[in-house]
Parts: sequence; structure tokens; C-alpha cells
Amino acid sequence: MSKYLIFGVNIGNFNLSRNSRPPVTKQVDGINQAFKAAKIQAKITGYFRGSGNFVLETTHSSLGRARSAAQKALLTKVGTFPLAKIEKAVAKLRLEVEPKTEVGIRPTPGLALLVEGPTRSGKLLSTKRNKLLRFSDDVVGAWKLDILTTRKTLDSAPSRRRGGWGGVSQDIAKQLGGLWTARSLSSINGVIMRAKE
Repeated sequence: MSKYLIFGVNIGNFNLSRNSRPPVTKQVDGINQAFKAAKIQAKITGYFRGSGNFVLETTHSSLGRARSAAQKALLTKVGTFPLAKIEKAVAKLRLEVEPKTEVGIRPTPGLALLVEGPTRSGKLLSTKRNKLLRFSDDVVGAWKLDILTTRKTLDSAPSRRRGGWGGVSQDIAKQLGGLWTARSLSSINGVIMRAKE
């Protein structure tokens, strides 16, 4: 069995009702029950926070079926990536120079991951709300450019949030096509840590 990371789309987003999804422990139970019912050699062995970050143990030959079962259980699309691939992308992002920003803007590092669909080749351009670096066909390094208050905390006013990580995903999809999901580096490091326990 090998370890993979699952990233669900729109799980835990601010624009969704807190009551729209079951607690993460019930999500895990639901996915594992779906695996068992379909006789798939797979198991969710960990998670990080309630935002769709799961550790999957399965065989390479069962990965496609496991992904489909997870999507049905979660009622959303998911991306699945080998643990080693995400670790390499994190290491690469750490080597990049953090973008310089104007006063009142904080660059928050993270990754955007392709969930499904073909993508276009070519250069990926940064936008007003993020700096983007294409690492591969399905992984993009990103800095979300957050607006801060005068107290240097994240400005949570809807008109000033710039779309959050969902905005990062949207900007990439507009340029490259496909369906993407994005996470902060802290969330990705958290689920990697769970995978290594």
C-alpha cells in the first residue's frame, strides 16, 4: 500500500454554510464505508482540519476506484496525489523567493492542485491577488496576496478578501483550464505530518 493525499473541492470554504457538510470524522467514516462496500483496498488513515485534506492508503491499481468512491462519499470532486509528489512541491516552493509586496499586503504561500480536466500549456501569469509559479502540469506554487487591517491582521471584510484560496484556483483555471483546488502551505504541511504519523 502507498500513501496519497486527497484534496476535496470547496470543503470548508467560507462561502459555504457551516452546516452544509458533516464533521470531518463522519466524512472519514463515510469514505471508508464506501471503500468497504465497493470492496476497494483503500483506507483514509488521517486528515488535517475540516477542509478536505485527507491521507489515503491504497494500491496503485485501486487508486482510480478509491478516488471515485471518495468523491461519491464527499459529494464533491477530489484531487489525489502521491505523498512524495506533494512533498517535492513543498520543498520547491520553499526555495522560491517570497514576493515583495506593498505595505498592507501579506503573501501567504500555498499550492494549487489540478483536480480534473485537460489544461493548456504555456506560461502562467500572476494576478493582482496572487503570484503563481507553474511547477508541473498539475501543481502550481502560489502566494495569495492578503489585504491586512491597520492592526496587521487578515482583513475579513468580504469586499477585501480577494477570493481567498478559491480565487487562486479560479485565476489558474481561467488561464490553463481544468478544475483546481488550492491550499495554504500550513494546511498542506499539516496533512503531510498526519501522513507520516
